[in-house]
Amino acid sequence: MNTLQKNESKTGLNQLYLIMRITIFQGEMMRTKMISRFYKSRILSVASMLFLILLPRIAFGQPGGLQRISQPVNITVSDVSIIRVIGGHVDLNIDDAVVIAGVDQMISIPNEASKLIWGTNSTPRKITIRTNLITQLYTLKAEAISPSQGTAAGEVILSTAEFDYDFITDIGKSVGSARIRYTAIALASKGMGTDSHTITYTITQ
Repeated sequence: MNTLQKNESKTGLNQLYLIMRITIFQGEMMRTKMISRFYKSRILSVASMLFLILLPRIAFGQPGGLQRISQPVNITVSDVSIIRVIGGHVDLNIDDAVVIAGVDQMISIPNEASKLIWGTNSTPRKITIRTNLITQLYTLKAEAISPSQGTAAGEVILSTAEFDYDFITDIGKSVGSARIRYTAIALASKGMGTDSHTITYTITQ
């Protein structure tokens, strides 16, 4: 074999070796791409599962689809004072049945048919009584009987329309009640007639 043939043979072997290297490299590249695709698909599968698991929390903020939201609520209680009289028209009659011969002062039978009820959340508090009748022929007395709260002021003579008289004191913050006793007094010397009162009860300090 001459020198030219030897060189050609050597060149052919080099080309064959280069082709084999290229083929091996291409195979490695294909294998790497396949492995990369496999892991990418696995990663995408895991990510999809995590998304499905976390979706309720993302959508609703709490496990199980519960949604929570906060809202401030303030309770404000104002000064409350309520008072009522249970009972209708009150008649105090002075006639032969209650008059004592020879005595100028004539007293009616007391009337306890009315009841006072109240409620207040403030202190100090009391209940006052007042008449609207300025000119009076006869005397009207009122008294709180057995108040459930506070202290009865005793028998009150409603002699003028200019004042509010204490009726029940120290009722404090309470819900209470008391019977009302009305009594009329007339003098024989005053003669016959009628006094018409409008009585007002007030919760005040």
